[in-house]
Amino acid sequence: MFTNKFLTANTEKLTRLARCFPHYVYEEIMEPIHQIEQESWKNIDAENTMLDFVFARAMKQFTKDSTDKYEHIYTKKFEIPQIQLFELLIKKFPMISMTQQLANTLICERLRGWKEAVLVDIGAGTGYQAREIVRRLGNEPLRQLQKITIVAIEPFAEALEAAKQNFEEIAKDVPFEVNYILKNDFSENMSLQDWSAVLSGLGDNIVVNASFALHHIKSNRDRIKVFQNLRDISVRAIVLSEPNVDHYEPNYYQRFKNCLHLFSLIFEAIDELPLADEEKNALKLFFSREVDDILGVHESDRVEKHYAVGQWLALLQEVGFIATKKDLNLYFDNYCSIEIHGSIEIHDSYYDFWSIRYKDQDVISVIMAEPLEVVLTDLFEKKANKYLVSISNSEFFNK
Repeated sequence: MFTNKFLTANTEKLTRLARCFPHYVYEEIMEPIHQIEQESWKNIDAENTMLDFVFARAMKQFTKDSTDKYEHIYTKKFEIPQIQLFELLIKKFPMISMTQQLANTLICERLRGWKEAVLVDIGAGTGYQAREIVRRLGNEPLRQLQKITIVAIEPFAEALEAAKQNFEEIAKDVPFEVNYILKNDFSENMSLQDWSAVLSGLGDNIVVNASFALHHIKSNRDRIKVFQNLRDISVRAIVLSEPNVDHYEPNYYQRFKNCLHLFSLIFEAIDELPLADEEKNALKLFFSREVDDILGVHESDRVEKHYAVGQWLALLQEVGFIATKKDLNLYFDNYCSIEIHGSIEIHDSYYDFWSIRYKDQDVISVIMAEPLEVVLTDLFEKKANKYLVSISNSEFFNK
């Protein structure tokens, strides 16, 4: 297990106790968990105790033991509305902002040279990322784009209202036509006919953005269904951003260790930020809700079911998408705009994905995948071009 300053003696105790979950949870197991929760709460403002409180609280919730004693005080002390919290995360937490800038770069480069384009944003939220993609396209000096249609798919109607305002505002600021379609639904609930109806008449230049959304799909079968539908509507590329961790894992103890590894890194990275304590606590609150679901909810009800990057790559390949990785030199100018923050960096040495790293640990993965036939066509065209160049440079051709 990776260790850092957040892994205390209480963390070690919780890890040992997690071995008894879910089948052997008795009073003797829960008593030390209660003690750690109470002890951590008393010192909640210390930098190395909130993680212990969050994990002890989640384990307590798993046993269906009431947490009302702490719940009201906890939410009153740290609560921020969910929409504001997510935008705070994008704006203030470099791991997320760097991930979105990287994903935006890939999407904009994929749209380069197109006159009309469709951006399908799965889990669009308030439309913040799609808005920034459009803004970036508007600032490109060699822009050929004349029209873009944003298809925002989002299950929460309140977020879609905010997205509508964002899209209408950005449409006034760019020198091309911006249209939008709002779809209040879960992507896994959409049939192929639903997808076809939403995209009818919009053309074939479709790129999909899925940023921290698809891990909410509970079953592997439904994930395959979503990717298969995207394959069948002939999207040109998918850009997928996800934490690089396996929380789909059904074994509680292994899932606990995976969860602890990820969030101990994230909490440490948050504490290094030049933010007020209130903002740091708000960021940790966002992630504590994920821990509550990963460790505090029984298997049939969990929704935070992250895949590690290898699982996403295998799933994409199963339905006919191939991860493609362009030479970063192609994006050099765009990458210069992504500010590096301390120990957080973009790692580009992997063959088929990019990684947002903290202290040499992969935390978030960004994958760009294209249909197999598109990849093969590009490959054959490159080989053909090389062949033509070699022929044109030959002595026979130049005689």
